[in-house]
Amino acid sequence: MTTHIFRRTAMAACIAVLLASSAVSSAGTPAAAASDIDTDKRIATDFIHLAYNEKQPQQAADRYLAPGLVQHDPALANGARPWARATASRLRQYPRLRETVLRALAQDHLVVLHVLQKRTPEDRGTAAFEVYRLDAGRIAEHWTLKQTVPARSANGHTLTDGTTESPWTQPEWLQHHTDDARDFTDLVFNQGRAEEAVRKYLAPDLVQHDPDIGDGPQAYLDFARSLPVRNGGDQLRIQRIVADMKFVFVHSVIPSPRGPVAMGDLYRVDFNGKFAEHWSVIQQMPKRAARGNTPN
Repeated sequence: MTTHIFRRTAMAACIAVLLASSAVSSAGTPAAAASDIDTDKRIATDFIHLAYNEKQPQQAADRYLAPGLVQHDPALANGARPWARATASRLRQYPRLRETVLRALAQDHLVVLHVLQKRTPEDRGTAAFEVYRLDAGRIAEHWTLKQTVPARSANGHTLTDGTTESPWTQPEWLQHHTDDARDFTDLVFNQGRAEEAVRKYLAPDLVQHDPDIGDGPQAYLDFARSLPVRNGGDQLRIQRIVADMKFVFVHSVIPSPRGPVAMGDLYRVDFNGKFAEHWSVIQQMPKRAARGNTPN
């Protein structure tokens, strides 16, 4: 606990330095890392825009996808060509479809896009996390999580509104954000220690976008207390975590009799190092994917 408090105090002490100095970005390693992150984000966002908003899926595939794309969408086969054909068919079915990228994270050539998909302007839409692994400047692997935006919410927010940008943070703090997200997820979903998780990691003014949970730590605690304690093969498994700026994304899978449940949780970290805003997408996956791929 002492280490945790020290870490958060140290984080607060660094803020003035971070805001006052731009010299860090001119140093070799941080600048190069920032350049890679920005490039990866641009590739992913340009891919979405060209494919769905400019209605050019074949051009998007030729420009941005690796020919041997590894696909985890259970409805699609591996490869760039099957994706291009399926997307072209979808655009013929929904010619007014648009996708808006609201948040973008990148780390170690993994990119997470938080997207609002709308078939028509009047549509409430579908919230999605599109996760890409890039290799040599092309998208080599793809995971997707989608959830229809409901008409009502327990907190008055939507699945996608809220803060879209975050202040820059020192790269070393990204590991702290990753560790905190991993520990929080494990405490809540696997260990049944929700009170500890909420006390350690949630900000008192938590803004909640999960439509089934109200704002604030107490509402999240009430939700977490209703979860079953999972043991052995039933435990939630974290597949990947991506931390960027003051955002951290957790991609996880929970086994269930109906098939795996894929979850995406996005947290905004405040200046005290606590989770101050939370977005989620939950998707039931089939027991057996038509194409033999998996959600993880």
